Amino acid sequence: MKKNNLWRIIWIIGIYAILTTILYLVVTYKVKWENKDLNTYLYFYNCSNKLCTTSNEPKDYYTKILCDNDICPYITEMLKDSQVILSNNNEKWIYDYNADKIINNTYKDYKSLNDYIIVTSKDNLQGIIDKDNNIIINPTYKEIINYLIFGVLTTLVNLITKYILLFTILDPTNGFQLQIAIIISWVVAVIFAYFTNRKFVFESKNQNKLKKKFYFKTI
Repeated sequence: MKKNNLWRIIWIIGIYAILTTILYLVVTYKVKWENKDLNTYLYFYNCSNKLCTTSNEPKDYYTKILCDNDICPYITEMLKDSQVILSNNNEKWIYDYNADKIINNTYKDYKSLNDYIIVTSKDNLQGIIDKDNNIIINPTYKEIINYLIFGVLTTLVNLITKYILLFTILDPTNGFQLQIAIIISWVVAVIFAYFTNRKFVFESKNQNKLKKKFYFKTI
């Protein structure tokens, strides 16, 4: 009888020990699961002295950014220092992976142009900023490349007109005639700039708006 009671006590103690262990494991697992970061990140790290990215956490990395619904952005262009242009198909932005901050996300599109960046607004107008995020040309142009091309052409028209006048009908040694050549070439360049801006750059019939913008090309 005593032997049976002893076995009952052992069984009860054993069951309590098993239940206690199970409870401990459940609580420990629950705490670890709740503290676990289940988000997906894009990691920026150095691989063979160049920038690489991965969604699997490497041993050492510069920084990480949160992926949207497990869809991570990708690098479209490398800029100066630690800046890159990122895209997630819906939008683009300039990101500094060393400083872990967004440099610019104001515009719809970004394209590198040597030391500058061509930006496109939500209204599909283009401008230029530098890689320190300073605005060089406000985004008011349909095609910024046309803006630059016709700016150079306007300068050429100015110079060519002046030298044609000076080497044909006007005397470059005569100060008065030299001033006349400068004025005429300026007027020709202004007219050229007005019509090329109207047709190719601004693509607008709003003459008052154009008159405020095209004179820079004749300076």
